[in-house]
Formats: sequence, C-alpha cells, structure tokens
Amino acid sequence: WGPSGNGKTDFATYYGKRHQADYAETVFISAIGGGAAFDQSLRDALEEVGVTVKDVTIPPVRLFINWLNRNDRDKPVLVVVDNVDEPADLDLVKN
Repeated sequence: WGPSGNGKTDFATYYGKRHQADYAETVFISAIGGGAAFDQSLRDALEEVGVTVKDVTIPPVRLFINWLNRNDRDKPVLVVVDNVDEPADLDLVKN
C-alpha cells in the first residue's frame, strides 16, 4: 500500500512482466473496495486467464478464490491488487 502517484502500479507491472516465467499466471485486479467495480474487476481478471463467468449468482470473489485454489499448477500465481492506497484497503484484500 502507499500514497497515490508514487509508482506502485508501474513497479507491479514491471515486476509482473519481468518475472512472468516464474508464475503460472499473473493477474491484475484494478479496483478495490468492494461493490460493483471490484466484482467487475474480478470477472475481468478471471476472463483474462480463460475462466468464463456464466453463473452470475455466484459472487465473483468466490469464483476467484476457487480459481486460485486449483491444484493443477506447477508454479505459483502472482496476484497484483491495484489501488491499495490506504492501510485499511489491505483488510479488504485479506478478507
């Protein structure tokens, strides 16, 4: 986390591209804070890795956690959550 404008997103993007061979997948989630924007960000992230979100009755966060918990990967997954500007935003990520 950190104040807006100090390069967190640039650093995360650089790291993700530089080290993509070390990860099975690299996922960027662009919105934080819950609500519709966060749900859409999770849907977008899932679609980027080839998961089609068909059942809109299942919360996107549950689908994303299920995808993360798959056991068919031989490498870890890098998840970058953007727009974490305040320490309280970390609680949303942890939960």
